[in-house]
Amino acid sequence: MKCLHLSKSRILIIIVLFSFLFRLPFFFRAVFNWDESTFILMGQSILDGNLPYLELWDLKPPLAFFSYAFAMFAFGKSIISVRLFGTLCVIAAAILTYYICRSLWSLKISLSAAMLFIMLSGPLTDGKSVMTEHIALVPLLGALALLVRSNKLGNIKFFLVGLLMAFACMIRLNLAYVTLILGLYILAKSINFNEKKYFEIIAYIIGFLIPPIVLYLPYVITNNTQIFKVSIIDASLAYSTSQASLWQLIFQQIYNVWGIVFLIGIIQIIRLIKQEKNLSLKQNQLIYCTIFFFGTELSILKSGAAHNHYMIQLAPFFAVIFSSWFIGLLKFNLKAGYFILILTLTLVALPTLNEYKVVGTRFFSQQPLSYGREYELAQYLSQQGGRNTTIYMMEHHLVYWLLDIKPPTKIVTHPSNISREYLLRAVKGQTATTNQELLQILNQKPEFIVKKEGVWYLQDHPDAVALLEKTLQTQYVLLNNIEGTQIYRKI
Repeated sequence: MKCLHLSKSRILIIIVLFSFLFRLPFFFRAVFNWDESTFILMGQSILDGNLPYLELWDLKPPLAFFSYAFAMFAFGKSIISVRLFGTLCVIAAAILTYYICRSLWSLKISLSAAMLFIMLSGPLTDGKSVMTEHIALVPLLGALALLVRSNKLGNIKFFLVGLLMAFACMIRLNLAYVTLILGLYILAKSINFNEKKYFEIIAYIIGFLIPPIVLYLPYVITNNTQIFKVSIIDASLAYSTSQASLWQLIFQQIYNVWGIVFLIGIIQIIRLIKQEKNLSLKQNQLIYCTIFFFGTELSILKSGAAHNHYMIQLAPFFAVIFSSWFIGLLKFNLKAGYFILILTLTLVALPTLNEYKVVGTRFFSQQPLSYGREYELAQYLSQQGGRNTTIYMMEHHLVYWLLDIKPPTKIVTHPSNISREYLLRAVKGQTATTNQELLQILNQKPEFIVKKEGVWYLQDHPDAVALLEKTLQTQYVLLNNIEGTQIYRKI
């Protein structure tokens, strides 16, 4: 594995080309993860001149939605534009992974880690879509890169680190745990040194406060401070406390192997820290890496859910661990190392190759490269007059965006939010229920209702299911059934 003489420009080209090669086939399918559809709707609402949470609503900090708005503003209103933006985020995060790793380890490990990160942030972690995790990694790793590589900026460095950590938190709120642990470490270092060191924690805090204050000001000006607080703090707390327990999440991660890799990785880093001299530069760099690694894992556990795409946040750290193992194996047994490399690349690349096959087939048969059920539904509903009427999409809600229409209520911007009564209570009051929200939607008498044969997220709400079925039987006619997706029209 000869990469000792690669220039920085060649390394950059390798990372960029590999990222595009790996993610390109995922540019064309409408939906891989329906969370992305929600973020696109929220971003479009911002481009239409609305503040987040006022016209549409979802459970994420505002900078997440501004990121998707920026993607569409910069590259145009299309799925390809959003996926291109996501790929640029992956490229930036991969470069930062290389940059951070290079300050501690060899060129081989660093370049391998960057390549592995690109793969780990893809299909393995449900990362075919553009997720908020991809975006948040850029400021998160940017902050870590400043801490481990820059020694000349003084207090400005800690101001910039605080600023970047705030950006990360305003995209994914769970990363506040990393911010807090990092702040405590900077404070502890300040206490152990002289008074001048206190400027580091002060600069860090000032930097961190700027983004949330800037994002909060428009809500103050428009007298909407309550919805800002409810959406970012109250709803997030309701979500995290209504999910799985900490131990359930730990066992889930161990079952999925990621937890075991995390434990081994932490042990490796702690062992490296102990090998270094106290207060040495490298020891400090390793401590920063440990804080980000451990803090990110803690933030995932405290979020209360075990969605696979959450692990994208740990992908850079896992990439470094796997890379060090692989390089070590190559030194120990070259043939075994290359065998494992080829086997791993083949398994990881299968989803990408399958998607290339789909896109290639469409290209050679002269079909549009962009495809998916959402495009089919949008075209069908448009032919039925759906562009100028009301629609309730209980599935495939990207159709709202494709037809330039809005959901019937803002809470169902993400369709399954209607089933999360802890969110309904946080946003609409303690008496809010799934049945009430559904009744409010049905009372609007939408012209079309689109649903799967069984609405899975309403299974725990039999009253709501009964209300929906009764309304469909008495007031709607089944217009079409497209492979299990039912389209009802008002009688």
